[in-house]
Parts: sequence; structure tokens; C-alpha cells
Amino acid sequence: ALKEPKELNFIFGVNIERRDQDGMFVYNCSRLIKMYEKTGPQLEGGMACGGVVGVVDVPYLVLEPTHNKQDFADAKEYRHLLRAMGEYLAQYWKDIGI
Repeated sequence: ALKEPKELNFIFGVNIERRDQDGMFVYNCSRLIKMYEKTGPQLEGGMACGGVVGVVDVPYLVLEPTHNKQDFADAKEYRHLLRAMGEYLAQYWKDIGI
């Protein structure tokens, strides 16, 4: 079962010069764990959300990293986080109107 819902801050921005570089940067207590993780509309391969970079810093209480700090221990919880980021990413893309 998923843990208690916690509030996280997603930060999105557009890399206008390098539209081919996009994805989510997932930090755990300010340590980068995953980078350029595609989610939501970015997985479809079209131009939707091209160049959009997202950042989230997840505390230990929400997701713990694996021993080597290169992934997250709870894969189900991590997929849930990426799905939520994908939904907010789609809304962000609509809102900026590029």
C-alpha cells in the first residue's frame, strides 16, 4: 500500500536553447538520485513537453534511496511519484502555451 500523502513541491522550467534535453530530476534530501527521467507526455516521443525540466526534492520520509544512492528502494512509490509529476507536467505544458 502507498504511504500517507505528503506535500511535495514540483518546479518546472523550459530549456529553450536545448529542447532535446528534458525530463525530471529527482533529489532525495538534496542529493541527486535520478536525472532526465521522462514522464507523462514526454514518454510519447512527440514535441509535447520538449525541453521541459522538472525538479523535486523528496525527503527520506516519503522515499528512501537504495544503498548505492542510485535508485529508490520502493519502486511502487517511485512510479506513483512519476505519474503525479506527469500529470502536473501536462498541466504546466497547457498553461505555458508553447
